[in-house]
Amino acid sequence: MQQSNTSLSAQLGQLKLQSRAIRLEPNQAPPSLLFSEATSRAVDIDLIHSMALGGYARLRDQLCGPADIHSELLSHEMKGLNRNHLTKVENEQLSTKLRRMLLWLSPFFLEPDCQKILDYLLRNFYVHAFEGENLCLLYLQFYREPIYVKLLHNVNLESRHLTWLKVFLQKQVVNQDLIVKAFAHDNYLLEQLRKSCLELVRDQARHQEENTIIRLEED
Repeated sequence: MQQSNTSLSAQLGQLKLQSRAIRLEPNQAPPSLLFSEATSRAVDIDLIHSMALGGYARLRDQLCGPADIHSELLSHEMKGLNRNHLTKVENEQLSTKLRRMLLWLSPFFLEPDCQKILDYLLRNFYVHAFEGENLCLLYLQFYREPIYVKLLHNVNLESRHLTWLKVFLQKQVVNQDLIVKAFAHDNYLLEQLRKSCLELVRDQARHQEENTIIRLEED
């Protein structure tokens, strides 16, 4: 029995070693969509969380997807979560929920309430590091907006699928030709975007159907 327990402990330890460690260096500013580097250092997680809850309360009826996922990710129990302490499996399960949340938020990216929620997801769950690719692609539709560039500043663009986005950080005028060429040379980008669009349309249709049923029951 002791040998079995030792083996299990070793396996759990190995899973934790396989987790991606994302840590803030002493002088590194917390990730933020809304605040400057100097301000983000002074704003604590409690304020970011409170802003996110207020934004969600105003967006809730428009946001598709199961409400229990929204509630879980924005819960007080989740506040201050350190993903470095999760196993690889736990991180993957959490990432699945966060990717779906980012998908459901994407149509509202220019709404201040959405940006408040995203700022919390950046600060609390480090979605810029764990789900950075999803952030870049899901919100690419807003590539002309300064807020998209602000989002990119939080993401590591060294991935071979994302390096082309560095041009956005050079304060140049980016036209559609660049995006078309990037997608033409990397089928992976187009496939990921296609899957996301189909998933969002399906979830929106389900959400609309559920709302219609609720209204009919109320009448």
